[in-house]
Amino acid sequence: RLEAGNPNMVPDTVGDIHDRSASPLLRLSRVDEFEHLLADTDCFRFTFVRNPFDRLLSCYLQKIVRPTHVRATLLRLLGRPIDDEREITFEDFVRTIADQDPIDMDPHWRVQSVQTLQDHVSYDFIGRFESFDHDLASVGERISAGTSTFIYTEKRQATGVKPYHLITPSLAKIIRDVFEEDFRRFDYPNDVPVAP
Repeated sequence: RLEAGNPNMVPDTVGDIHDRSASPLLRLSRVDEFEHLLADTDCFRFTFVRNPFDRLLSCYLQKIVRPTHVRATLLRLLGRPIDDEREITFEDFVRTIADQDPIDMDPHWRVQSVQTLQDHVSYDFIGRFESFDHDLASVGERISAGTSTFIYTEKRQATGVKPYHLITPSLAKIIRDVFEEDFRRFDYPNDVPVAP
């Protein structure tokens, strides 16, 4: 909305925000001298991260339990046909992705330290999904005064009360091991969250 200069623009569907062909934002491939841009101290660099436990559980509930292209990716990793409608348990999911090299992981579950290129990009701001609305407003004001009039609060795909009971002690250990860098670098607690 900000880039298009239209504070009233509303996506037709939630997924429209992912339609890069309709986005006024430049693709990285269209940015001249990208490496120079990464080193430019006048450039404001930001990213967002999420608690690894919540991130994996949400990914599982939204992308694996339901018939999505991401589920098909996991089915291939499990050695099952992509039209297999049998249940994929949270344990199946965690144990399967734990065997992957972070570079080979799907972006929905890739180690965030790798996904956000933490060893290559010096970020000015790292927002958190847990305080997304506030952090996005902070980013917006850094980009352009008055950005708040352009922020559209989308109705997010709520998964309800998260079934944290799926994160058994043995799975929690695997998640801590695989996402150790995310817990450490982004200062997330090692304890499994508790449903409110």
